[in-house]
Amino acid sequence: MTHATVGTTASNTTLRDFVSLTKPRIISLLLVTTIAPMYVAGTPSWSTALLVALGGYLMAGGANAVIVGGFALPGLVVALALTFWTLQAPEPVALLYQTQALLVFAYVVHFGSQALRAAQVAVAAVPARLDDAARTLGAGRVRRLRTVELPLALPGLLAGGGLVLLSTMKELPATLLLAPPGFETLATKIWNATEDAFLADASLAALLLLLLSGVLTWLLVVRRGDAPG
Repeated sequence: MTHATVGTTASNTTLRDFVSLTKPRIISLLLVTTIAPMYVAGTPSWSTALLVALGGYLMAGGANAVIVGGFALPGLVVALALTFWTLQAPEPVALLYQTQALLVFAYVVHFGSQALRAAQVAVAAVPARLDDAARTLGAGRVRRLRTVELPLALPGLLAGGGLVLLSTMKELPATLLLAPPGFETLATKIWNATEDAFLADASLAALLLLLLSGVLTWLLVVRRGDAPG
């Protein structure tokens, strides 16, 4: 196999991965809602519409890929990157080091993909015919969101929140590096107790973490999987 063939294969694989990450169907819907008002306001040139479509696709796809990429990185890498950039930044930003705000931001970067995917699935599962029926009956946008879309999507959104909660409970490297002094989670308590040879305390915290993980797993996976329809 020649170097050119290997390079072409690698490029095709990269392109397929990017398309898979950018969710073309969702982005196409966003582009339609962007270009249509342009023609309503005034007929633009084809070059303008093409540039808007290409730019919108790359920006939306890039944002989606960045969110997914944050989950692919180890928590230690995210924590080290935030530590470096925070300490190298000017003083107002540097003061964020080892604060709860920076810790929450690290969790968002690392686990945001889980919430994003759950929200996408929950919103996509809402039948469009119900929204159309409510619109036909005269329901406004806010009322449709409150009475039709949100109640149907809420279980999926809560499942995404529970999945993020389950992940943050057991995250150790980012919490150790970015948490404020004296701030403890179950994962850090297990770590500190083990380091200090307080095995009884470590075992109790570990059992509690397992119990909470089991309850959340049952609620998010087993119970939802056994639900009818």
